[in-house]
Order: sequence, then structure tokens, then C-alpha cells
Amino acid sequence: MSGGEVRQTKTAILSTANIFVRDCFGNLKSARTLLDVGSMCSFIITEFADLLQIKKEKISVAVSGLNSAKINVSSRVCTVVSNKSDFEMRLEFLCVPKISSMIPIDSLKIPKEHLPLNIKLADHYFYRPGKIDVLLGAEPLVALQIRNLKKMQYTHCGLIYDCRDIGNDIKKCWQLESIGIKDDPSYNEVDQSLETFEKTIRYKDNHYEVELPWKRDWHELNDNYSVTKKRLDSLVRRFKKNPDLNLQYRETLHDYEKNGIIEKVPNPEKPINKPVFYMPHQPVFTDESLTTKMRIVFDASSSHSFQHLSLNDCLWPGPNLNSNIFDILINFRLNKFAIISDIEKAFLQLTLAEKDRDAVRFLWTENDTLQVYRFNRVLFGVRSSPFLLSASIKMHMKKIHDEFPTTTDCLDRCFYVDDFISGADSLQDALEISTQAVSLMDQASMVLRKWTTNSDELRQLWKHEGLENQLRDNPISPRVNSTKVLEMLWNTIEAHLIVATQSLVDSLSNNENTKRHLLRAIGKIFDPLGLLTPFTIRVKCISKFCG
Repeated sequence: MSGGEVRQTKTAILSTANIFVRDCFGNLKSARTLLDVGSMCSFIITEFADLLQIKKEKISVAVSGLNSAKINVSSRVCTVVSNKSDFEMRLEFLCVPKISSMIPIDSLKIPKEHLPLNIKLADHYFYRPGKIDVLLGAEPLVALQIRNLKKMQYTHCGLIYDCRDIGNDIKKCWQLESIGIKDDPSYNEVDQSLETFEKTIRYKDNHYEVELPWKRDWHELNDNYSVTKKRLDSLVRRFKKNPDLNLQYRETLHDYEKNGIIEKVPNPEKPINKPVFYMPHQPVFTDESLTTKMRIVFDASSSHSFQHLSLNDCLWPGPNLNSNIFDILINFRLNKFAIISDIEKAFLQLTLAEKDRDAVRFLWTENDTLQVYRFNRVLFGVRSSPFLLSASIKMHMKKIHDEFPTTTDCLDRCFYVDDFISGADSLQDALEISTQAVSLMDQASMVLRKWTTNSDELRQLWKHEGLENQLRDNPISPRVNSTKVLEMLWNTIEAHLIVATQSLVDSLSNNENTKRHLLRAIGKIFDPLGLLTPFTIRVKCISKFCG
């Protein structure tokens, strides 16, 4: 509920929950609780404390509130709060005559689509005015909350309704505009992934070995086996209807095993003191891809239910180490000779530390026999993988910088995840950057491929040097060669960057002019340089007046 607003009544909905508090006899009594992240202390009303018959300790404390107004607190109690199942916490409460007036002040009308079916809320009647018995402050709330969901926050006491509406999303839409997303300013205080990475990265057998940056104790992670088994059964049924897909899938996994990317788990039932998590997987088709039309994607966000954590829930995402996409594209087009390339199967070139490999298991069938595999490499789909890749590339550049300062500076500045976007003002410099980049990245077993440029002369030199270069013929106009640069079309003949707008035009033509549809239409445009802002800003302005 965290400060959302119901416009019709102008009543702020505050987070409430029914928790259980232990009395002097060990029995649990229900207390309607206000969750207040702005409070440094937890409180209990004197009437409810008397009901618990817990011994009070005399104190003399002045508590400051709004406008520094102070009230004197003369007693406190210590007891246990619980959800009656798997969560307990011993807390200290300050005793006060009254915490607040009735919450909410008036009865609220909540849209039915915002309330989950068959799921118990932390306060099922949060929309009815009621007395508050207990207030939990900021510190216990950190331990209480598990994860955020759309319209809900999941806590150990159940789901809490969040009334924030599309207005907040629109506000973010206006704030983001074209430059991109900023890192959370609180990152340095809470996220330990960068520190863990620097302490644990190793260089072995021409590969960098990394560890997963665990955010939570891995003992909290459920193995997700039953969900993964059901998803595999569904996939096998799909294979029976599509033998070609079955063959492609098996060939991909056999290739993974042959190259040491995955391995069979020898004794999967044997208990181990390591994190174990099974990931479902499925095929994803990319018709526009020049190399791989079908990819196997693993779901590290899968879990049994809202109550259970997924692998991604337990990992830090890490800071965004990529260069600003706006800067990359501008610098890319400032050069006379523009060049792009990418790393082949980039994530799979990073070795995963032995201790984390059982956290990336998956199920497969061979001759109708269930097999358990695990990854030996970092894989796409795990929350921390983009960070681990970017951090490893930067570490590699730092390691070899003294020998090749110009090229390493260029590589460090011009990588965006696995895409290398750069250029030079002379043919010789462009050739030197590209050939040295291939050599330097090869030292980390990362193969730069699909070299593309706007210069036929440079393309011929690449061919002579053995660099793989590949361009796609445009089916509409054979004279126009086009490829993609960070999801923007690049016409290499005219040296133009192109923003695809047909999806926006179709969406605006075929849908009703509601706020939601207009914003959805704008969202279909990828325009990191803001080239279409003079147009899209008008659509955003129109959306303000739509229902």
C-alpha cells in the first residue's frame, strides 16, 4: 500500500497486516498491524499489551513525531510476532495509549481485478476501517518482506495490497525518456556483488571463472524440482508433435555437452551441502538471427509459488557496467569507418565455479530415461549473468591494458553486453582496432564474429585477415544492406540509423485511444537517441487527457 492514492476519496492506503503476537501463556493472539517504513521503533497499544498479560518494563523515553512533537513513553514489552507457520521474530515494543485513528479513515472500493483469487491477504479486510493494535517499524519490515509483485507485496504474513496505479508508471515513462535507466542510488550500500566478484574471479585454462553473487542464504532456496519436471513433461509432448524441433533441441544439448558447457550430475539424489535449483527450459525462435534460429532458454525465475524463492530472487543483479547506450551510438556514427561485432555465445565463455553449479541444474530425457544435467558455464537467463560478463571483460581489459592501451581503452568503452560498437577515422586504424580486438578477446576464449562495416574496402581487408564478416541482404531493396546496431536498423550503404515505426503506426491505427493503449504503442518504439521525441512527446501529451 505504500503511499498509493485512491483519487475518488483522496484517502491514502497504508500497509496493514494481521499478525500473531505471543501472550504470557505462549498463546498467539491476532493483532491488526500497521507497517511503517518511516518509523524507527515498533509500538503496541497499552490495551492490547494488557490483554497479552506480558510483564512491562518501566522506561522513560521521548518519541518524536511530526513537527518534532514529542510524547513520553513509560513502558515497553518484549514478545514474539509470528505468522503461525514458518516465521517468528522477537521484538521490543514501546507501549502507547493509541497508535492512530481508524485505518483506513473511510471504506474503500477496490477493483476486483486488483485482488488475487484463492490467495490469502495479510489483511483480508484492509479496505474496511479498523483499529490498529501494533505498529511495526522499518527494521522488522526488512525481515518481514520477501518480494514485490504487481499490485502486491509478499511478506511472511501474506500478500499486501498495493494501490499504485498506472499514474506512477506514466510518471516513470516521462522521467526515463531516451537516455535510459539509472542505477539504484542505494546500490553501494546493499549490493555486494562487485566486491564478491573481485575477490573470487579466477583465470583458468584461457577462461575466466566466476561465482554467483548470492544475495540470500542459499538454504532459503527451494529446489524447484516438481515445477521443472512438469514443464519438461509438457515439452516432451510438444516434441511428439514436432520431430524437427525435437531433433534441433537434442543436437543443441549434445553440442553443449560435447563442448563442456553442461555435464551430467553423477548422483543427483545424493544430499550435498550446496545450493540446488532446477531450471525449466523451452525453445525460443528468432527468425531475424543470422546464426541461431532456435535457442534454448532457461528459466531461473521459476518457482513453486509466490511463497517460494526462485534462483534469481537469491542473486544480486550487480551494477550496470555497460557504457551509456546514447554515448555508444553517437560515438559510433562520428567515425568515418563504423564497425560492429559481437561475442559468440558470450555468457557460455565464462566458467562457473564448482560450488555454484548445482544451482543451475536442469532435467532432460535420453531414451525415455530422466537425466539430470548442470551447467559448467554462466548462462543467459540468470539474473547476474550480464553483470558477470561485463565485469569479466573489464577485468580482462585491465589485465592487458599496459601492453595494448589504445585497443583496450576502445574495447572497455565500446562494449554493450556482448556487442562491440566502435569505429575509426582512418582505414588503417579501423583495421588495427578490429584485428587487435580479435586477438585480445581470444585470450579470454571470446570469439568476436559477424564483423560489419560501412566500408567495402575495410570489408575486403577483413576477408584477407580471416575475420568473419556477414551482412544481410534487404529483401525489399537488394541494393540496401542492413543489419542491427543495439536493436536499431543500420543501413550500411547510406550509413543511416533507422528507427522502425510501423508497429507504432499499426498500433495507433487499430486500437482505441485510451491512455493504456497510447502508452503501449509508444513502448513499441526503440529510440535510444530520441530521434522521434518531437513526435512521441505529442502522443504522451495526448495520453494525459485520455481515460
